[in-house]
Formats: sequence, structure tokens, C-alpha cells
Amino acid sequence: MNKKQIIVLWIGIAVIVIMGIFPPWIVGQTILSPKDGGYRFVLSHPEVRSLDCYSLNTSRLLVQWIMVAAITGGLIVTLKEKKKD
Repeated sequence: MNKKQIIVLWIGIAVIVIMGIFPPWIVGQTILSPKDGGYRFVLSHPEVRSLDCYSLNTSRLLVQWIMVAAITGGLIVTLKEKKKD
């Protein structure tokens, strides 16, 4: 790997870690009526009313991680230096 590829790889890893530290949340009175809870620190859940429940939006987080991994992989392949004969 060349220097540009390594930089892109580490940026991709950093973005994925930050997404894991500040994940998306779901807030709602029941599982059937979820609302977007925004992005918050993983150890501090969203403020909810007494009857509301909250949970991590794992499906959204997984899609975000996959997209970052795909973009990072694409950039690494694109930045590959061509070998001279």
C-alpha cells in the first residue's frame, strides 16, 4: 500500500469508530411507533418521557458502516499506483 492508500484507510477506520461512539438512537412509546432519537454518545441514552423506551438503531448504524467501508475500499483501489514495466 502506498501512503495515500494508508491515509484513506486510517480515515475510514476513524470514521467508523466515531460512528460507533455516537450511534443513532430510536425513541418511542412502543416498538411499533419508533421515532428518530438523533445521534448521541453511546453511554448516554436520549432523554425520554416516563413511558417512552429507547434503543440503538443498529440497522441504520450497520448501513452507515457498510457505506463507509465500501467508499474506503473504492478509494483504496482507485489510489493504487500503476506499476511501470
